[in-house]
Formats: sequence, structure tokens, C-alpha cells
Amino acid sequence: MLGRAGSIAVMNAHAWHGGTANRTAAPRLALHAFYCRRDKPQQQYQKQLLRPEVQAACSPELREMLALDDPLNDAVSASVSTRSGFL
Repeated sequence: MLGRAGSIAVMNAHAWHGGTANRTAAPRLALHAFYCRRDKPQQQYQKQLLRPEVQAACSPELREMLALDDPLNDAVSASVSTRSGFL
């Protein structure tokens, strides 16, 4: 898939994907989204990855979306020992 600068692509997360070396001086940016049920571990435990000052600046809606104040999420996500391969 090719797109002009500023383009966006939306695809099923199960699609095969790959990348090659970035041969430009500009960074290549990507946003990876992962959706799961609230009773399942997050792919990345957001509470552990966000600095306290970033968490403190989050709106109530964003705190809920990231499950920052959810004891069930803490229980299921904090104990997962595997991490995504891109971190």
C-alpha cells in the first residue's frame, strides 16, 4: 500500500504486514491499535508504561479508556509476563 504524506490506512489487525528500512531523514510514524475485552489483559499494560505525570494529565474519559483506575485490569494485566514484540 502506498500513500501520500499525511495519508492514513485502516486495516484489520490480523492482516499480514511488513516494513523495510526507512531511508529518509524523517521518522516513520505508526499507531498500533489493540482492542480487547475489559476482563482480558491489555497488549501493553498502559498503567506501567505511562509516566505518573502523563497519567495525572489524562482526562477522566481517557483514564477509563486506558483502564488506569480499573482494579480488574490491574489484576489481569500486571501479571502477564510477555510483551509485544515492537517494544
